[in-house]
Amino acid sequence: MITVDTSASLGAVVASSLTVSYTNNGNILFVPVFSVGDTITGVTYNGVAMTKIGSSVTVPSNTVSIAIYALANPATGAHNIVISSSSSVVIGGAAVSYNNSNGVIDVSGSSTETAGTSLSKALTTTVPDDWTMTYVCTDGFTVSAGSGTTFRQAGDGANRAILDSGGSINPAGSNTLNASFNGPGNAAMIMVAMSANNATNVTASLGGVSGTLIPGTNSGTTATIRTLIFQVINPPSGSQTATVSWTNSMNADVGVITVSGADQTTPCTNGTFAVDNADPLATESVTIISNPGDLTASVGLTLNQWVTPFTNQTLKWGVDSSVVGGDIGPGTGTTTHTWTDQWPNGTHSVSGANFKSAAF
Repeated sequence: MITVDTSASLGAVVASSLTVSYTNNGNILFVPVFSVGDTITGVTYNGVAMTKIGSSVTVPSNTVSIAIYALANPATGAHNIVISSSSSVVIGGAAVSYNNSNGVIDVSGSSTETAGTSLSKALTTTVPDDWTMTYVCTDGFTVSAGSGTTFRQAGDGANRAILDSGGSINPAGSNTLNASFNGPGNAAMIMVAMSANNATNVTASLGGVSGTLIPGTNSGTTATIRTLIFQVINPPSGSQTATVSWTNSMNADVGVITVSGADQTTPCTNGTFAVDNADPLATESVTIISNPGDLTASVGLTLNQWVTPFTNQTLKWGVDSSVVGGDIGPGTGTTTHTWTDQWPNGTHSVSGANFKSAAF
């Protein structure tokens, strides 16, 4: 489930740039910004360019423009947020980070109000357990949270604020965030819905034979993506259907590796995984403890793309859509499986396990 990491006001200046240190321990970061005139040209965090969500919105009968920038898997720790403007005007913003997001913006939208005391925006989420977040700006009146809405962070002043849903939206569907202000004024709101790494109750079977999760292989919510491996003991021979099911809507890719000569009591052992939301290297590795005659295997997933030869071991399935595949080792003992991405600073998850040889 998504949870709040932290938030902060970034203040405001009359300048062509604003630099503020922000300490992040989440895996998605939002920086809502404003400017007099639509002059913001970009926002970075730790030198990494953030992505603008949708378009800027201008407060009615006003020259103040707002926008929201987002970054999945930002670097953790204290780093600079830099807001850049095409000219020296009043600029500023705020920041909020969340945990356990999969880094995907489900939907977004905006709304404006003229001479009113409240402003609302509804979004229809498509994924269970989304959170919604909005940035609200008025032309001088104090912003507060309305019904069903949580006040998260004031902006540079009381007339700008970050609000959110304060919890998961489940089931998926329409969600409305409501802002109130203490006078008849003009206002604008930009709203986004972020998705979670939230699959639960995962089960797997092959040819109708139920599998069991190999201990140690489930990367869980450690990162915004997940890998895990199930073992199926003595599945039927021939062409069979692999079935994986889970609670909550998520994207998934399924691959199967079968072997003969494996122990029939505990065929798979020594499960392990390695994950990174922002891996400083272009590779992700797991070392799987094994004995000669056993066989190691791994599954690798990236949010970018694996590049040829993908893995230092033998590729057995995939690479599907350039992002996920499975490999096996040489069967000579403890083996390190290394998957190679196109670039560093990517999001990776690799799980591995050992096929234990039967004793004859």
